[in-house]
Amino acid sequence: MFSALLSGCEAYEPPPLPTVPTSPGASTVPTHIALNAGSRADDGIDVAATVLSEDEHGVPNVPVVFTIGAGTIQPPTAMTDQTGTAHVIAVSTAMTTISATIGGGVVSYVNVLDSVQPPQP
Repeated sequence: MFSALLSGCEAYEPPPLPTVPTSPGASTVPTHIALNAGSRADDGIDVAATVLSEDEHGVPNVPVVFTIGAGTIQPPTAMTDQTGTAHVIAVSTAMTTISATIGGGVVSYVNVLDSVQPPQP
């Protein structure tokens, strides 16, 4: 006795993997600010505010308003560049706080020491 088994099945294709929903604008919506300050040789403080989205991408063309408790900051408002960073120069006469604020009430703070050095004898 001879039997033949003929396959009528097609090749198995697994179901597609599930996809995670994404928001197309997620990397363009500012959610927080990374604020850094560093001293300069000319008694100034270089202040950099990087505006970031939820997925940690820099967001360009965002106006950032800077304030300082004791001293001056120029310019008081700066736009973020292509990397999402805005730069200003501060001069502090005492230990103080610098803040960076964007629309929606997002704010970040950094404490700095005085930048003006006493004259050397």
